[in-house]
Amino acid sequence: MKQMTSNDYAKELRDLKRQQNALKNRIILRAGELIKENPDIMIQLSCFINSYKASQLNFTKDTDVDTALKIIQTIEAELAKQHPHKQTKIEFPSELQSTKNTNIGVGVQETHHTKLMNIAKGIQALNIPKSKS
Repeated sequence: MKQMTSNDYAKELRDLKRQQNALKNRIILRAGELIKENPDIMIQLSCFINSYKASQLNFTKDTDVDTALKIIQTIEAELAKQHPHKQTKIEFPSELQSTKNTNIGVGVQETHHTKLMNIAKGIQALNIPKSKS
């Protein structure tokens, strides 16, 4: 591997600064979007004594990134409080769902799939087309 030169370091530093500015812009843009979408959420920032509605903040593209991050964090936390139910995993029953007695009285395990198929067969039997006479 070739030894990096001062030009290589300068180019890498410029690229990192460009990426950092792009990230700051995305953060500020997201904070602005959340404020517009949720104007009634109360926000308490360390630079203010009181809490203010998001719509009352003087938020511009020149807002400090740390302030924008605090706004995003506050709004996301409030939205999570309003909608605390999160489904993280869908569980499909694959075990025994019911016990079905056969004609000889022996218990048979019936899976959820089998139950659904039996219901579908019953519905299909009811939908027999009428003959035209």
